[in-house]
Amino acid sequence: MFLPDPILNRRIVLSSVAVVYYLVIVYSLIFFNAGLLVSTFFMFGLPAMLMAMFSYAPGSVLLNVSLLGAGMAIILEGIAHIYGLWYTVGYNQTRLFELVAVEAIFALVLQVIFLSLMYELWFDDGSYVEQEAITRFGAFGAFFCVSVMVLAFHHYFISDLWIENSYLWLWGGMLLACVSALLVHRVHSIRFIKRLWWFSLVGSLPLLLALLVSMENVHKVFAYTDVYLHTFTILGNAIPIEEVFLALAIPFFVATIYELYLDDSF
Repeated sequence: MFLPDPILNRRIVLSSVAVVYYLVIVYSLIFFNAGLLVSTFFMFGLPAMLMAMFSYAPGSVLLNVSLLGAGMAIILEGIAHIYGLWYTVGYNQTRLFELVAVEAIFALVLQVIFLSLMYELWFDDGSYVEQEAITRFGAFGAFFCVSVMVLAFHHYFISDLWIENSYLWLWGGMLLACVSALLVHRVHSIRFIKRLWWFSLVGSLPLLLALLVSMENVHKVFAYTDVYLHTFTILGNAIPIEEVFLALAIPFFVATIYELYLDDSF
């Protein structure tokens, strides 16, 4: 006699709800021309809040993940602005070192929190390790501080430095960091690598939807076309192919760092 799998059924139902939610939200955000923070809240902040509430995510885990997201935002947005990869346009034009839009930092922090909770609940065992997060707080805090110092150093001392193929360095650097972390921790589990790959595919979907909203509502502008390998058009918007690679690299990086440095095992 066939017995339905309750976990599988729950995931199917939740996946269906998520698809409908994002279709409605994307249409609504574009229709009402929502700002960057409003769009990010409904696409990532609200779902992250629900996942954190129903999974009882510890504050220490969320704090470390927030520091990770803030450091990533400073590096990604800083390099993007310096080398003209893209320009983030927010309602408030306050910028860190006249480069990184403060709204963009909050936006990526919410995205990283969302991806971390999504990974734990949908692709891992749904069990948080609070003690691990407490002991690792210094490392994540240091990552954030180093990100700020690197951006400041570039802005005040080596602003004339030009790096070719800087888009490649963004997502290539994240993947290289992941490979290095996996080698340091001697991770040889093919099952774990496959899990990271599948999460990257699924996690990139809301990021790409957010990209579409950002371009339609002019939150993100791709202006310096000479630095892109190739562009393709969706709904009249020219999108660099590197942005798709970046949307895949970000979930892979977040899941790898989260699993190796904040979770219990893989």
